[in-house]
Amino acid sequence: MRTIISFFFAMLVALLISQSVVSEENQHPDVFDIEYPAVFRHVANEAESAVAPAARSCTNHICHRLCRALYYRTGRCISSTVCRCTR
Repeated sequence: MRTIISFFFAMLVALLISQSVVSEENQHPDVFDIEYPAVFRHVANEAESAVAPAARSCTNHICHRLCRALYYRTGRCISSTVCRCTR
């Protein structure tokens, strides 16, 4: 019984220590909006003609990949020009 309590206490301490470590992900706000025309105008101008229309408007796939690259859990378009990243 004493071993089980010691093990449980050690696991609790390890959990508390791991949660207190500051990571890059913890420094971001919970919600982050990216306005596509402002951010991606340069990318759209440099892209091939087939890619340019997609880069000028928000698509859920591109939004999600961008948010993942910024260490957010998910990204969804909330309009044709705004991508919302959330943790």
